[in-house]
Amino acid sequence: MRRSLNEIEVGLRKAALGAGWPQGLAEDIGRAGMVMCGLGGNGVGAVLAMLDSEDEGLGDVVVALDLLGAHVITEARFSQVDPDLIRAFAIVAGQAQKCGFVVDGSSVFKRGALASPSLSNGAEVTDADWQKVTALVQNIFVPASEGSRLKGAGAGLTDND
Repeated sequence: MRRSLNEIEVGLRKAALGAGWPQGLAEDIGRAGMVMCGLGGNGVGAVLAMLDSEDEGLGDVVVALDLLGAHVITEARFSQVDPDLIRAFAIVAGQAQKCGFVVDGSSVFKRGALASPSLSNGAEVTDADWQKVTALVQNIFVPASEGSRLKGAGAGLTDND
């Protein structure tokens, strides 16, 4: 089914939260998956594969790009991460840090030019992948019960916003 890039970004961010990633990294994961989809790749599938793996590869990519941007390191290599997903993370990090990154296979280098690729308006996402995203998102919801409502979850007795 065709999904908007915004829907993909938010869904992947929430899925990353549901998989236990901290908020800041979850935001980067959602953006990178969205960028990969916008460039014509299977960003949802690539992010889900990384979220399902025991490898901390996604966090390593984000940290390495931060270190590259701060001139702490000059090159980063990743053998366990989809090169298209690395490219998407590099675009997201470059926009945040106002610098460009060059991705050569599984290596990333810092460069001066900021990449601003043209993204599509949406992307096709398989029903199976979106069901996996939805299942991970369910992990962030508070269960609806009398006990959770007594502890402040939900709108309470009146919903007047």
